[in-house]
Order: sequence, then structure tokens, then C-alpha cells
Amino acid sequence: PADEPRFALIAKEMVESGQWLFPMRGGEIYPDKPPMFMWGIALGYLLTGSIKVAFLLPSLLAGLLTITLVWDMGRRLWNPSVGFLAGLLLLFTLQFTLQAKTAQIDALVTFFVTLGVYGDGDIPTWNDSVRGASREQVRGITSLAVAESAPLVALRRRELTPRVTA
Repeated sequence: PADEPRFALIAKEMVESGQWLFPMRGGEIYPDKPPMFMWGIALGYLLTGSIKVAFLLPSLLAGLLTITLVWDMGRRLWNPSVGFLAGLLLLFTLQFTLQAKTAQIDALVTFFVTLGVYGDGDIPTWNDSVRGASREQVRGITSLAVAESAPLVALRRRELTPRVTA
């Protein structure tokens, strides 16, 4: 997909310029996508030194963590076999696996939504460490998914909304 090289170059520019707060492309602010995914690529680039490896890491890690959360929810709600099958079914779901192996934001969004469900704490078999998550913490986790998927909506809406004059 066309987004992959763009995200990789933006992350590389973050590392090289030291400008991590706002994603830049060719010296101009890139408001089309939120920075969290590109921060992950940039961090991977710092750790590995290879942009070819780094741009795949955030989606891969998000995918693996999502599978782990689904496995644990299935294990806690039913039994270890159900948890294993749930994780396996998710792994072999075509679209999920495709998104987890490409440098796309979708896997990160899926992870944060799953983490929000996991942290909800209404599942009766959760131990106190999971059940102790407050509603505000769960809302905060889930809002990361919204923030990651809704790119600077207010700014973009203002730019794209036609002005009506009388």
C-alpha cells in the first residue's frame, strides 16, 4: 500500500530531525494521520537501525498483543482450550493477519479497542488487578483507539468544510 513508504519516511524524518511531536513530510506538517503509529516506527528505527524492519514492528506487536488479549479473555471466560482456539481463529482471520503484517494503523487501532474491552473489568473471572481498572482508565485506553484512527478531525474538518456566505 502507498501509505507504508510514507509512514516509514515520516518516522525516519522524526528520528533524524528530532521533531517527534508533529509528523513532518518533506519539512511540512503531515496532518493526515495521528502520530502514535509513526512514533512506534521511529522507536523501532532507533532500536534496530533498519527502517525496513522498523516500519513493520508496530503492526506486528499490536497484532501479537491483540491475539494474546483475546486468548486470555477466552481462557478466563471459559477455559484454556477456548482461549487457545479464540487466539488461533483470530490469527487465521485473513484481514486481521494482513493488517498485522503490513505497516498500517489498523492493527494498532484493533489492539487499543481490544485492550479497552479487556480492561473493562466486568468479566467475573478477572482477578483484582484487572477488575481494579476504573471506568476513566478504560475510557482513556479506548480513546487511544479513537485518537489513533481519527486523524486530527477538527483541523481537517475545518479545512475541508466549504464556507457558505450569504
